Amino acid sequence: MHTSEEYVQLRTERLRKDGTGPGKHWHVAVDETNGNIAGFAAWNAPGDWQGHKDVHVDAVDPDVNPALCDEQLNTVVRQGLTEMRRNIMGDRSDYWYLATLGVHPDYQGRGVAKMLLQHGLRMADEEHKDVYLASSPAAFPLYQKLDFRELGRLPLLGGRYVLTGMLRYAR
Repeated sequence: MHTSEEYVQLRTERLRKDGTGPGKHWHVAVDETNGNIAGFAAWNAPGDWQGHKDVHVDAVDPDVNPALCDEQLNTVVRQGLTEMRRNIMGDRSDYWYLATLGVHPDYQGRGVAKMLLQHGLRMADEEHKDVYLASSPAAFPLYQKLDFRELGRLPLLGGRYVLTGMLRYAR
C-alpha cells in the first residue's frame, strides 16, 4: 500500500517537470497565519510554449509508483486534453493557458481559486489576450462566473466524468 505522501511526491515531481521553462508563471496563495500553501496556479504565457513542451503529452512513468498510476488512463486523458485544446485553439499560441489550478481541501470554498484566477486574468487582460483552460466539473461554475465559455468536452470513464474546454475572450 502506498501512502498519500508518495502520491504528493509523484505529483510534485510532475509539476516541477511540466512547470518549468520559458513563459511559465506560478502563483501561490499562502496562509499568512501558518505559512501553509492554500493553493497554486500554473499559467503558460502566450508564445511558442506549445512547440517546445506540451504539458499534456507525457505519459506517467509506471516505474515511479505503479499503484498510483494508471498509465493507460493517464495517456487517454493527456492526449484527449491536447486534442480538445487543439480543436478549440488550432495552431494558435497567442493566448494564456491555465495549465493547473489546485486548492488544498482545508481552503476550498474560501475564495482561493478565484483569487488565483483573477491574478492570472489580470496578466492576460494587460496584454488583451484570450485565456484557455480545461475545467473539471467542480470548477466549471467558477469559470462561468469569470466569463469563460464552453467550447469543447472530453468525456471520460464512459461519460461519467467530463472535462470542458473553455475560453475567455480577450479584454
